[in-house]
Amino acid sequence: MTIQALDITNGIVLIIFCALNIYVGTRISLKYFKYKQRELLLVGLVWIFLTCPWYPASISFILYLLTGNSLTNIPYFIIGNIFIPIAVIFWMITLKYFIFKERKKLIMILSGVYGLIFYIIFFLLLGINPNLIGQLKGLTDVQYGMFIVVYVLSILIILMGTGFLFTRESLKSEDLEIRLKGKLIFIAFILFTIGSGLDTSIPLNFVTLPIIRGFEIASAIVFYFGFFLPKWFKNFIKKEGSLKED
Repeated sequence: MTIQALDITNGIVLIIFCALNIYVGTRISLKYFKYKQRELLLVGLVWIFLTCPWYPASISFILYLLTGNSLTNIPYFIIGNIFIPIAVIFWMITLKYFIFKERKKLIMILSGVYGLIFYIIFFLLLGINPNLIGQLKGLTDVQYGMFIVVYVLSILIILMGTGFLFTRESLKSEDLEIRLKGKLIFIAFILFTIGSGLDTSIPLNFVTLPIIRGFEIASAIVFYFGFFLPKWFKNFIKKEGSLKED
């Protein structure tokens, strides 16, 4: 396989993006050991697992640079999709601490059933014909079939809906910092949804690549700020007399 300029550019950007996602998720999860709040551990894992669709492209690019071979379609599809249902379940577990206290059992059952249905159909299609899942385009891009596209869109809708509910709860707090963090997390979900939606629906080229990756990288950065509010921003608000010292 001859590596193309688009693959090189996309591969480098994806390595940065995936490293950023793992860093963000790990930093959030590590806060569990300081505050002993399980939801922090789960949220960090949610971000790491939620961004798994971009990992196989990075792995394939690195593998090609090291060995001259790339991932074949089956491991590519498995790595890129296997953790998404787990991310959704972890996110729902997290939300039960905030907005689903009365219906947490029902929410967990529905999340688990939805994930199980995905796994059954996914591996069934993969076993019949991997092309039913999608087709690889070069080293670092994939065109998924209708099943994955519809599933991803449903997950994005779930994220947007629950993200809105999460933000609404945070806005009830009298603490301005908590309200601001809630808004940032929701903005991160919006950016992630736009980037993921574009990534799933339009071809990747040198025009669309910076736009798509820009939304995706911005979502990771804003999500990070939602848990680690920059000191300079805190100081700015304090100067306005709106935020108390921690």
